[in-house]
Amino acid sequence: MSLFFAFSGDVKIGEGFGSPAATSLNSDGVKVPMVDPLFEEARFKGIRTSRVLPFAGKQAQEEASKKKLQSKQSPLTRMQNYAPIGEDPRRRPKFAMLAAICLALMLCLVYPTKKPSSATMSQATMSQDSSANLGQDHHPHLVTALPGLPEEYTAPMYAGFVDIAKKSSLFYWMFTAEEAPQQAPLVIWLNGGPGASSLTGALLENGPMRLDADGTTAYNEFGWTKEANVAFIDNPVGAGFSYTDNEDGYVNDLSEMAEQLYTGIIEILELHPWLAASPIYIAGESYAGKYIPAIAHYIYRRHEDGDTIVNLEGIMIGNGETKPYIAYASTPDYLFRMGYIDETQQRWAHKQLKVCKEQVEKEEYILAFETCQKVEDDLFAKYVKLPFIYDLRAKSDVFTELTAVMTDWINQLDVRKALNVGERMWRQSDGQGPSSVGKPVPEHLKGDEMLDIPDEILQDLYENFRVLLFNGQFDGSSCNALGTKRMLHELDWVGKAAFEATQQSAWSVKGGVAGYGKTGISLNGEVTFLLVANSGHLVPSDQPENALDMLRRFINKEAFFD
Repeated sequence: MSLFFAFSGDVKIGEGFGSPAATSLNSDGVKVPMVDPLFEEARFKGIRTSRVLPFAGKQAQEEASKKKLQSKQSPLTRMQNYAPIGEDPRRRPKFAMLAAICLALMLCLVYPTKKPSSATMSQATMSQDSSANLGQDHHPHLVTALPGLPEEYTAPMYAGFVDIAKKSSLFYWMFTAEEAPQQAPLVIWLNGGPGASSLTGALLENGPMRLDADGTTAYNEFGWTKEANVAFIDNPVGAGFSYTDNEDGYVNDLSEMAEQLYTGIIEILELHPWLAASPIYIAGESYAGKYIPAIAHYIYRRHEDGDTIVNLEGIMIGNGETKPYIAYASTPDYLFRMGYIDETQQRWAHKQLKVCKEQVEKEEYILAFETCQKVEDDLFAKYVKLPFIYDLRAKSDVFTELTAVMTDWINQLDVRKALNVGERMWRQSDGQGPSSVGKPVPEHLKGDEMLDIPDEILQDLYENFRVLLFNGQFDGSSCNALGTKRMLHELDWVGKAAFEATQQSAWSVKGGVAGYGKTGISLNGEVTFLLVANSGHLVPSDQPENALDMLRRFINKEAFFD
């Protein structure tokens, strides 16, 4: 059975949404009237915060390292006051690329590779021919012999490392659009965690191929390459294939993450100059609800300084956690509205969450994260008793199962060779599954977990870009839809009044209801919220056709609602 469609059962839209009571408890445990069975609009008081590696055991020589900004400010202050990286990432010596290409050609002549099967040979030839149209038929990151690549996907793809600091590199895997890649936009996809590999998105969600439960691969007819070039970046270093051989290379806050990721994006654009004029959208899910605003605002600040090399058009955040305390405090209310817990259990959770809130106010962020996370864990262990918090319909711990399958497939010798990673091993570093040993990314970002994205950053983004916030209906974690609605209600931004005055409408795909939401026009952009029906945390996996429709409408500036 494909993991892609594991939860596409006969669950009806709105099923389980009836309210057990006409009243609810707010974050302070006070009984208040419920305006809507799922999304009460009473004002919610949250916490306001103002290269290719040869496959022979040898590592490529490191390029001149970038000067790493060592700020002594608090994580929150750094988040609000981005500073340019010590070295302009665009000032890259071009001879390094030429040398790498020459070396690759010499190795091909001296050490001919094993003749692939006819299917693989055909696919490799087609990819190389197509890449010639992009002027990159001898690109060092061109993937030409990936085991299991479906024959239906014939567009070129690229994978490899880009250096972002001393002994630190980000891994990317870019699938080009299946039609007219030079005219298509670029979507940069980030999974969350923190520490989750974005290959989760590439292989289980919206890439052109999908990895099934038995370890086989198949073509994804609803992959986002139908509409765009899609680059999956393992972010930050320590996630997936991305690595650092320097303990100081791990990021400790979102400011450092934004600096590293921006450098990586610039490197990718320089490696693929045909993307120079492409509109860029940054998309992702979960903890990327913090990554995406951070990198988008970093780019926005660079634009204000006259640096427009990254042509950012919009952002898409799925099941995002952007304001952590609002998100955690929404979990018991969401579960109550869905009927999974009663009023007494809801009251107990809010009492514990008040401790978390007090710890945040005292800036005891690590302690606050541990407190809030324990409340969520206890809710499910003691009362809900379902195996998978991220999809209340699931019958098992899906993330652990997915991670095991991905680990086995990605770490095959031939796969790693095709992806130009040398002897580097892939691992899921967000604490899910057996390959997460060490968990350096979440450990280094533990002090950042409970920090909100500042209002000023969100205001800049909402008022100057096109923004899409979408949530799967059955995600029971702190990334639930109610938390997103409350965050939007709590934040002040130009266009908010009109957005809140707009009635929620049905979003339809091929005559069927795919979800519900609304759009509001802001100063120089727009904000759309979508509740994706019959989906959990991994929306493109649970509802692939509808997710593709969502992408198409967003990048083509088409209305979601009649």
